[in-house]
Amino acid sequence: MSRAKTTDFFYGYVIVAAAVMISIVGWVLFNVYSVFFEPMLTEFGWSRTVTSGAYSLFIAIQGPLSIVLGRLNDKVGPRVIMIVCGFSFSLGYFLMSRITQVWELYLFLGVLAGGGMTAVWVPLLSTVARWFVKRRAMMCGLVTAGIQVSMATMPLLASWLISIYGWRNSYVIFAALTLVVFLGGGMFLKRDPGQIGQPAYGEDEAGGEVMNSGVHGLSLAEALQTRQLWMFTFTSTTITMVSVLIMVHIVIFAIDFGVPAMGAASVLAVSGISGIPGAILLGHVADRIGNRRTLVIIAVLFLVTPLWAMITSELWMFYLFAAIFGVAFAGYFTIQSPMVAELFGLRSHGVTFGLIYSITMIGGAFGPLLAGYVFDVTGSYQLAFLLSAVLGLVGLILALLLKPVPRQKHQRLSSE
Repeated sequence: MSRAKTTDFFYGYVIVAAAVMISIVGWVLFNVYSVFFEPMLTEFGWSRTVTSGAYSLFIAIQGPLSIVLGRLNDKVGPRVIMIVCGFSFSLGYFLMSRITQVWELYLFLGVLAGGGMTAVWVPLLSTVARWFVKRRAMMCGLVTAGIQVSMATMPLLASWLISIYGWRNSYVIFAALTLVVFLGGGMFLKRDPGQIGQPAYGEDEAGGEVMNSGVHGLSLAEALQTRQLWMFTFTSTTITMVSVLIMVHIVIFAIDFGVPAMGAASVLAVSGISGIPGAILLGHVADRIGNRRTLVIIAVLFLVTPLWAMITSELWMFYLFAAIFGVAFAGYFTIQSPMVAELFGLRSHGVTFGLIYSITMIGGAFGPLLAGYVFDVTGSYQLAFLLSAVLGLVGLILALLLKPVPRQKHQRLSSE
């Protein structure tokens, strides 16, 4: 299909802009929980294992829900998803300001906020993938850059708010922000360009890839029969475990070395700042050299990062650690959705991506819990970082072995 009116404004850019806005706010809790970590430990006296466990539940619950929302996004699109999840997310934030018991932490953070957070990834990136053939990784990189903007700004904002209003009132402020952005941004989202009679960007130059019909590629059942799905899933799981472990514990890890609270929050901000160009650059690289080769580069960075953390003790070393991590983190999230599209097509992109993300997040949820337990037992994060390096090595090996799904299989299954 070719564009009938080349001068018409392409609505896909509105989709990307709305997705970026939702991404910036939606990833706040993912990025700032480590800032809330220390004042909550101080007030309640809970162990790091217990406090990390609630965040692990926050991560894990997104797994099975991602499959449901991926399927729902394939069928009805992202608008309703954003409204429902926005209410759940903001309610979880608000109730976090009222907690006094551990079970409340797990229910409000883990279940309500975690359930709402599910809308921020699979539905958004699956939608963006449907609007672009050319520049798909680049556009997903822009959405991922929203995560990095959040990471660069929100920890410092959270630290500042906590210093003025306390951690409880800061949760209320974030609750209001989340509700406004999810509902406002969600109104602009549409599942695919076919809903407004436009082709996907670059569809007429993509050698016959039929984006809007949704029949190109493998169904979920067919994708499950490929080794590529499982290899990519396990690679993603190892990377996510390392990522989430670092995200939760990096601020308090820096504080343990005598870095002031605001300086420790700035370490997390540096990872966000470095990730902004990292997401865009690696998205561009993926469009040029392919997602699989880019995944190998990212896996190398995830091997190096925890090894560097093991020798980190001064503020400049924390900043360098954060910069490397930020680029790797942004690059990984940038290529997730395009990789699924490249390997398995768009026929069942949402639910296939949801399944991969589900397993990835459930596995990744063990990262912060493991680090918290290791610290409580040993008094140090060294063993946790060593185990992270081993996971990084496994991820690198799997990335090197990942091959494309044979084109004949795509063609045979698409014609059946």
